Amino acid sequence: METKRYQVEINGEKRAYPEGTTYLEIAKEYQDQYDNDIVLVFVNEKLQELRKKVTKDCRLRFVTTGEELGNMAYRRGVSFLLIKAVYDAAGHENVKKVRIHYSVDKGFYFTLKGNLYLDREQDAPDGGDGSGNRKAGNPYRRCDRKIPRVRYER
Repeated sequence: METKRYQVEINGEKRAYPEGTTYLEIAKEYQDQYDNDIVLVFVNEKLQELRKKVTKDCRLRFVTTGEELGNMAYRRGVSFLLIKAVYDAAGHENVKKVRIHYSVDKGFYFTLKGNLYLDREQDAPDGGDGSGNRKAGNPYRRCDRKIPRVRYER
């Protein structure tokens, strides 16, 4: 059975791609023509993520991090990555809530709630040495994995 092929127009150039080709695969072919990373694509004037697949003849326009829309999409993705990193570093069972409040310059201000504390001597709420030894009744649990310096709440 022959795979169906679709005509895709990019920057005035027409090429045929097999059905099911992702826009990411196509973007990789054109990335060297752009100064910034391609993060999204307009498919017939409809914004799509790069993981989507070609399903019909279409016209593509790539969106890069050099454009406001592309930069916003990139920042959103990094926000999700930050949240995942916190859960992975502390363990899902120890994190009650992670909240990104706003961005600060090129960083993020966020808080987290849960049964954990930062793994540095000056941050240990029990006044300990970061060894995990804690005073009786301390609600925080030692996290052996490194996590970024953050404000913590109970």
